Amino acid sequence: MLRELSAATGKSIKLGIRTGNDVHVALHVLSPQPLRFDQPASTTVPLHVSAMGKCLLAHVGEIDDQVDGLDSLTRVTDRSITQRNKLKAELELVRQRGWALNDEERNPGVRAIAVPVLRDGTAVAAIAVQGPTIRLTEDRLDDIAAQLRSTAQTVAPGLGRKVIDQTVSESDPT
Repeated sequence: MLRELSAATGKSIKLGIRTGNDVHVALHVLSPQPLRFDQPASTTVPLHVSAMGKCLLAHVGEIDDQVDGLDSLTRVTDRSITQRNKLKAELELVRQRGWALNDEERNPGVRAIAVPVLRDGTAVAAIAVQGPTIRLTEDRLDDIAAQLRSTAQTVAPGLGRKVIDQTVSESDPT
């Protein structure tokens, strides 16, 4: 399914899970385009500067509790959200519209859109499309979000806790 989504969107695709205050990239499909941004599997990204991270924060428990439990909100770019009240407002928006956006918050020139993979209404993972801002334009976000939602619904039944735990342990370099 992730390869099909990459082919349909022309973008790189990631599936991530939460590990502490980070998103662990469990699966990654490269964009077929020569101009792309990639986040390899087995790497981690701070939750607050990741579209997947925002999905994982917005769809697990109370938003206030999730944000208050984070370590410092480090500025990675000039677009990073570093104030807790702004992050909480952003997560409310994510919850309302069903998808999250990372708009150059971690890497200048890179945009990502993500949706949660839900089991019983709780995010167990998130799937993201990422690419250069010149190719992942604002006018495409709603269409890509719809494609992501469809993929997440297809993936969710087979993405059990055991699979997630195994993916994390197999990719842990220690």
